[in-house]
Amino acid sequence: MTLSMSSVTGIPVVRSADDATPTSVRVALVLYENTLADVWRCLRSIVRSAELAFAEPGSALNAVTLRIGDCSDHRIIHDNDLHELRQQGNERTTIDYEWFARNLGHSAGSNALVANAPEDALLFVNPDA
Repeated sequence: MTLSMSSVTGIPVVRSADDATPTSVRVALVLYENTLADVWRCLRSIVRSAELAFAEPGSALNAVTLRIGDCSDHRIIHDNDLHELRQQGNERTTIDYEWFARNLGHSAGSNALVANAPEDALLFVNPDA
């Protein structure tokens, strides 16, 4: 067993040498002209899933970063919406929003959201699906 520090939270993590279980996950969510109601439903589901994973006995997960990229012509999520969403998470959940101000497309938007990601695993979510 080895003890290492999570690159995301700085929390000590105990692992065996052959353990590939992720301790941190970055969720990339690209928006384009979605309704706010649909976005909220998707985001609440992701935050709730993270909470359940944190509570799971034996779970190695200690951090979730949710990066939201908006390719819409106008911002879908405003500061008060983002503040409210952040209140639903906890100290191990980070939520960031970036309005790209142009349509990058899903692939380029996803790439921008995960560039230089320190997390152990990446999860790409399409809110249209």
